[in-house]
Amino acid sequence: MHRRKTLVAHGRLATRLIRLESARRRKHGVQVMTFEQLAARLAGGFAQAVDPDSLLAALRTALPVCDLGALDSIKALPGMGSAADTLRKAWRAGINLQGRAHTHPRIVH
Repeated sequence: MHRRKTLVAHGRLATRLIRLESARRRKHGVQVMTFEQLAARLAGGFAQAVDPDSLLAALRTALPVCDLGALDSIKALPGMGSAADTLRKAWRAGINLQGRAHTHPRIVH
């Protein structure tokens, strides 16, 4: 008899590795989630983690109309979408960007 089990992993790579190992060992009923997914689950559906596609779409919509000051000349380059990863990492680390806006001119609120 297999029991259901939920594991919380730090990041996408760890999540994939745990799922792969569970599949190799034929462990059924193993659910793997990130900290963000766990927080969304505990919030009872009233809050949910931002999925990468939604964050990238929001950035693509916001970048053309935002004034980025010194970075304005590069905001149309393809690599600006990777800013989503930076924002996600800041969110995971619990960094309050709005609270730090006064510390650097590139952090705006």
